[in-house]
Amino acid sequence: MTTIKEALISILKDLPDDITLNEILKLIRDKWQLSKSKRKVDKKINDKTVISLKSKFKSEIEKVHKGIARLKDNWDSKGSKGFDNEIWNKVSKLLREILFYLWENMIEVPIPAILPCSDGSIDINWETEKFELLVNIPPDNQELVNIYGEKPGHKEDEIEVRIKFDLVKPVIIEWLRIIM
Repeated sequence: MTTIKEALISILKDLPDDITLNEILKLIRDKWQLSKSKRKVDKKINDKTVISLKSKFKSEIEKVHKGIARLKDNWDSKGSKGFDNEIWNKVSKLLREILFYLWENMIEVPIPAILPCSDGSIDINWETEKFELLVNIPPDNQELVNIYGEKPGHKEDEIEVRIKFDLVKPVIIEWLRIIM
């Protein structure tokens, strides 16, 4: 049986630069031969819950932004880099797109922790009973994004990849759809 990590690596290594998000998602779904009947959907989430989650996200993201925006160079007294709006905008847009997509498709995932790193990158970190997922977004667009995720007790669902930023959204969405 192919692990998620092996499947993602085989799909992502030879993608053309002009591939769309929908094409990537289709490739991933086809690789694992996932049918809609195999996907689990949390029946507790509904339209009212989605609206509430979106509102909560907007409030939380504003609070985190205020805190991170205040962090200038050497914020930890150990030579750390400060944060500019470019990385913040990139991270907040990515999170909004991932979470809203999942919620609108009735997959309830919590809002993750958003944490500054001393090298100027930002960690997006989910730690739940169902899964753990850490995504490190570097400040330089040329650097690869690190993703590590696991579902406790299911080693075959582990993911650990370094990929271009443009591929982060479809990889995270599909991984979360599979494990949820």
